[in-house]
Amino acid sequence: MTTTQSHAALTINADKVAHETIEDEVIIIHLETGTYYNLVDVGRDVWLGLEVGVPSQEIVKALSSAYGVAPELAGEAVEALLASLLAEEILVAADSSPASIEPFKLSDRTGCPFTTPELTIHTNMADLLMLDPIHDVDEQGWPSASPQDRAL
Repeated sequence: MTTTQSHAALTINADKVAHETIEDEVIIIHLETGTYYNLVDVGRDVWLGLEVGVPSQEIVKALSSAYGVAPELAGEAVEALLASLLAEEILVAADSSPASIEPFKLSDRTGCPFTTPELTIHTNMADLLMLDPIHDVDEQGWPSASPQDRAL
């Protein structure tokens, strides 16, 4: 957990991504690439903290407490997920740390398995997600890529 400190001030890249939590899954769409992602279980719990601006060390504490796992295990898992989110430009460095943060707590997850959170990456619908449904349409009004977009 030694490098978790370096990720203390991260924020969701609102200029490039849209996200929604639906039941137990977080769905994230990168608006520039059309790639979509999902997070479940422990990954969703990490996202809940990121969504409200909680520093990574506080997320680690909450995971450790909720799942009853060693802080080192939670720290390594959070660090790996944050690295993936940064690499995909889903997270960016925050301009500043939040002035004050409410204590971040998760409901008790003792008995639930602590699994290493993974950012699942989906590129199979990128072409469709990147279409402009207002301007990129065929004669019947259905979304359709322009010939130069299809060549890419």
